[in-house]
Amino acid sequence: MNKELYNCITVEYLLHYFSSEISLFRRCQNKFIADTSVELRGRLIEIGAEKKWNYKALFKNSENYIMSNVQGDYDIYLDATNMKQIEDASVDGLICVSVLEHIFDFRKAVQEMSRVLKVGGKAVITVPFIFPYHDQIDYWRFSDSALVELFRGFKIIRLVHFGGILSTLSNFLQRPPRRISKRYIFYKTIGLILGILGLAIERMDTFPLGYGILIEKEIVHLDANIANHV
Repeated sequence: MNKELYNCITVEYLLHYFSSEISLFRRCQNKFIADTSVELRGRLIEIGAEKKWNYKALFKNSENYIMSNVQGDYDIYLDATNMKQIEDASVDGLICVSVLEHIFDFRKAVQEMSRVLKVGGKAVITVPFIFPYHDQIDYWRFSDSALVELFRGFKIIRLVHFGGILSTLSNFLQRPPRRISKRYIFYKTIGLILGILGLAIERMDTFPLGYGILIEKEIVHLDANIANHV
């Protein structure tokens, strides 16, 4: 397994640095999902989706795309740690976009992913790493080492770093989006300068914004003892 770097700093990102509502982390995340969407086909479930906010449009090979959540407007109510409505080995693919950090018992969620996926089924997962507390509940951050251990029972097809230290600093200093004041102009000007540097010299390091991982189920069931290694 080779680790990859996504440098999502582009000229377009820099030109809209002061006005964009889309963070650099989200740009990396969206790129990873778009790049890996061709790997999933058939019956797909997006965990933590809403009918207004989802990635269905990217998964052209889906035959049945189900949006699941525990709140909001969804196709099916689904607790990621207890997907009792879903039969064993009945799903071709899972999409889990920045959800695991909000699940306290994330090990159980991974076990449930393994249970419902068919052998050969795949999952696209993203998580933040160096990223601010967000949403009402935010429990965890996962390193690449943690992801490798957590998904030990799967084949890891891709593991992508979302930027490095320059991307992370540029992303931090861009927040809050579109807020203009003397304080934020100062921060954002520094962030823009770092972003320009990152466009040219960003490298893989230990300060990524987050990670994207594409996995494939190779075994019938993920042993609970494996998940408990993390």
